[in-house]
Amino acid sequence: MAIPSEAHMTAFGRVIHHFAFVETGIKLAIGGILGANLDAVLIMAEPYRANDLKNVAKSLAKERLKPPHSEQFCQIVGDWAKFSSLRNLIAHARWTDGDRPGTIKPRGVKIRDGRAEWLGDDPAETSYSAAELEALAAQISQVDQRLRAFFTTSGLALIIEASTTDNNSEISTGSGE
Repeated sequence: MAIPSEAHMTAFGRVIHHFAFVETGIKLAIGGILGANLDAVLIMAEPYRANDLKNVAKSLAKERLKPPHSEQFCQIVGDWAKFSSLRNLIAHARWTDGDRPGTIKPRGVKIRDGRAEWLGDDPAETSYSAAELEALAAQISQVDQRLRAFFTTSGLALIIEASTTDNNSEISTGSGE
């Protein structure tokens, strides 16, 4: 078996795609929560890592949304953030044979808190079949569906739509350009 197999690679793509879809949706929600121009919010939030985006989104929700919408949004964001480690492993690790037939697991090193953590040799590490990765991708897709429904039930969809049709997105600098 090639490491990773074509089926694993396809599942990797689905995980990354759905993760990015939710990530962008959270940024759009932030724009709606703030009532801000979406272009500006997307530019401002672009450098956020998943953990930063999670913390900003939850903080804004707790400050600016009323219950039950604040709790619903925080749950959606938290459920998305649980997949950030897997997303990072797919994006940054090499993969090796897993400990079960047809599975793979990440190989590499993570450095946190001034120490190296080696991945890939411990039999207790999680290994993934292509079907297991597909199931995880489906879970992330379900988070996206919940976020899309939240846009409607919370009223954010109307705010977001209004901000995309705003013709006053540029501020004159007076430079004559």
